[in-house]
Amino acid sequence: MRRSLLLSALAALLLTAGSCDDGPSGPPPPEEGFSIRVEVVDDQGQPVEGLDVALWNRPTRNLNDYLQDDFFKRRAATSVRFVAAETCSIEFRVDDVLGRPLWNYSGRAAVGAHELKVGPDLEPTGGLTIYAYTLTCYDDTTGAELFSDTKYMTRLEVDRDLAVVGKTDGMGWLELAGEVWAPALHAPEEMPIVDETGTQMGVFSLVDTLMVRIYDADGNYVQVDRPITEGTNVIKATWDITALKRQEPAASGALPPPVRLVDVGEVPEVFSLRQNYPNPFN
Repeated sequence: MRRSLLLSALAALLLTAGSCDDGPSGPPPPEEGFSIRVEVVDDQGQPVEGLDVALWNRPTRNLNDYLQDDFFKRRAATSVRFVAAETCSIEFRVDDVLGRPLWNYSGRAAVGAHELKVGPDLEPTGGLTIYAYTLTCYDDTTGAELFSDTKYMTRLEVDRDLAVVGKTDGMGWLELAGEVWAPALHAPEEMPIVDETGTQMGVFSLVDTLMVRIYDADGNYVQVDRPITEGTNVIKATWDITALKRQEPAASGALPPPVRLVDVGEVPEVFSLRQNYPNPFN
């Protein structure tokens, strides 16, 4: 059973009001026919059972830096800012990349800029997970929709235990179906990276390469990088005990505050939904 991710919130700075209507319209519909089969044998060609398999949909040259960077290990939650042009009821929803609901928040928002802390209740699916978050605002009196927008956010999981998606069976196999395991096939090719002020610092690019790490109970692993496509993706690895690598466990952050709605004092003229920060978040 996965343990809960220990998270810590980052300090928020005030953002400038402005409309933001160029985000995605929502998660794309599920595609059919995608699957991953990891096959592990030892150096004698015999299947190896009971090994943990972790997946990261990230370039290898960057991933190792993230896994060893104490700054990334301390970044545990993400913040989402939005602006309410009038007092209203709000619904905030987080879906997975296939459009399945994962988490929601309902409440009321006064005129101004607000912030939601998101992360503690979102279970990762592998080492990199793409979510779509949607804000909808309603008139308190009539119930009419005033505003709705959707954006993507990304979790890069540095904790090996939380990146594990399953164990090899008696044949040395692990089979996974559904493209939630390959977010690059669904999400936009590029997403903005923003800092705490809302300033765009670059773009976060997904790739078509899946990095697979196969671990034993002591943290020793073998790694295979493979491009992924629609259809069946067979990923073969050899568990040679003389050539294993080792990854130290990631540091844990502090427990997060509860999810909260914060009025940061901005007086807006229009509704808007901002990109989350940090992005990717841990």
